[in-house]
Amino acid sequence: MYLTLDDQGLSQNFAERSGNFVIYSSLTQFDAVVPFRNFAIKYVSEGTEHYTVNGRDYPLKNNEYLLGNKTCVGQVAVDSKKYVKGICIDIEQDILSAALASFVAPDTADLDMSIDRFFNAENFMEYHGHTLNTALGHQLSQLSTILSGKPNENYIFENDFYFNLAQTVMQDYTPIVRQLHKLRTVKSSTKKDLLYRINKGKLFIDHISLLKKKLIKKKLEDISKGKVKVDYRMMFPRV
Repeated sequence: MYLTLDDQGLSQNFAERSGNFVIYSSLTQFDAVVPFRNFAIKYVSEGTEHYTVNGRDYPLKNNEYLLGNKTCVGQVAVDSKKYVKGICIDIEQDILSAALASFVAPDTADLDMSIDRFFNAENFMEYHGHTLNTALGHQLSQLSTILSGKPNENYIFENDFYFNLAQTVMQDYTPIVRQLHKLRTVKSSTKKDLLYRINKGKLFIDHISLLKKKLIKKKLEDISKGKVKVDYRMMFPRV
């Protein structure tokens, strides 16, 4: 199912929404409870959406996303003079489990039940990521380009779309889960706090990397236009 959301509301009745779906949003003002009915992906392509999930704050900025499951409880707020654009995706548990099975044991029907329970249980650790260094981020960026160009088209997303997206989530996130599960003496709440802090640090590094790229690109452009005098000198130690 595909829906759109703007300042006037959803394109279809909220109560009728269930199962797999994609919502493309373009908002200036919004404040609502976040209904995590399945495994959910929240992505922002322009502006900032302020999420509070399970008591933690997640300000989703340009090209950032948040992963949560059906046990999450949250709120989202948008307050902007410019349109804030994003995508919300819900993936049913059966599709998520099937994707996990194919990722963990692609040649068999076996499923790593501990990992499956983790993705669908309340000890799931919300993940706040950037599109810069993840396969999921790349897919979300591509999807955003398509939807933002023609948001009111009658898009049809088949189960294969959600399955492939779920596989990408597994590719990015399962190694993190396995590493955290090795900390057997640490409580689940402590692991969540640890992941939350790691995410914040990684996001900071990603933003710094983007800033450095922009600064280097600007400097190279200035050099090519003759705006910067470049002197090449080789420095030798004094004897």
